[in-house]
Amino acid sequence: MKKTVIVIGVCFLSILSFFSGCVNVPDDLTRFSIVSFDVEPAIINQGEYANLSWIVISADTVTIDNGIGNVALTGHRMIQPMQTTTYILTASNSTTTKNVTATITVNSEPQTPSQQTPNIRCTINDATNRIIISSVDANVRWSDIEITTNNINATWQVQDINNNGLARIGDTSTISGYVNVGDSILLLETNGNVTVTLAYEPTSYILGSWIVNV
Repeated sequence: MKKTVIVIGVCFLSILSFFSGCVNVPDDLTRFSIVSFDVEPAIINQGEYANLSWIVISADTVTIDNGIGNVALTGHRMIQPMQTTTYILTASNSTTTKNVTATITVNSEPQTPSQQTPNIRCTINDATNRIIISSVDANVRWSDIEITTNNINATWQVQDINNNGLARIGDTSTISGYVNVGDSILLLETNGNVTVTLAYEPTSYILGSWIVNV
């Protein structure tokens, strides 16, 4: 509100001075100065926008770095930095140059596995002895998934959508990639109904159990 009053006051007094030539404008409203340079919000997540705004009085030129360039004495600009960035506003008149900065913090780190428990849905294909991933949250790694069965004789292998093995039989720890729709768990060397359970190791959460009739 204070910024708005200052701007309105400057504009109003300037108009009166132009038409009458007899208005005495207070010094603090005409003296070369940078009234404000702000960014809101000051903290964003990567991909979000913020509003960079400024008010400058009696400058000949005003520039902002980081690709913005020359700007008017007052204004605002929507910005989308991909990392924490400090913007520098430089205002100059015939004798003086002044600088101010505004910093925006960008949270670029994704949530760690321990901060969330993913959702995974699977379908069963008894004809091919597979549990097939039908949907999964983004950025879930196979290396964070523990697979167990209720049959000690059952073995399994994680395979991709083209039925290529992603690791040796009975192992997920060496799979560096993410869980994708179409990936599957192939059951081997057993007969009858086998219950397969998936657990998310960072949170020890059971993602679900599925029964395959091998």
